Amino acid sequence: MRSIKLFSFFLFFLLLTFQIASADVTSWELLGKKKVRKKGHSAVININTQDKIFGKIKLSNGHFGIKLFKIDVHFANGEKKRIEIQNYIAKGKESESIDLPLNSGSISKVVIFFKSKKRTDVSVWGKQHIQQSVNSKKIWTP
Repeated sequence: MRSIKLFSFFLFFLLLTFQIASADVTSWELLGKKKVRKKGHSAVININTQDKIFGKIKLSNGHFGIKLFKIDVHFANGEKKRIEIQNYIAKGKESESIDLPLNSGSISKVVIFFKSKKRTDVSVWGKQHIQQSVNSKKIWTP
């Protein structure tokens, strides 16, 4: 009897772990990468998302640290979102994820305003929202 309870607990724990791991069904996708010069002020990273709509972005840094001041996200429909950010991304690290407006459309470019002491690579990553259609209206789920 004790072994059945132990086995049931183990099976419940295993199923719970699988449920939590599978909750995040979308993964981060590389949208663009740019080698930025030292002591630069801004850099434009052109994005070709082929009509994909992303709900979150984050930046990663390659070889040297970079100080971010703000990020402009330009969308294919002409809208722009400015994100004021005071964030230092250390070598080999990434920023926190940044939420984007839900109905802005696909991203056309990202402009970063930064300061760096050396040349480094900056990558933009995006995470898609899962969308479902109900009564011909789009519903977004994080």
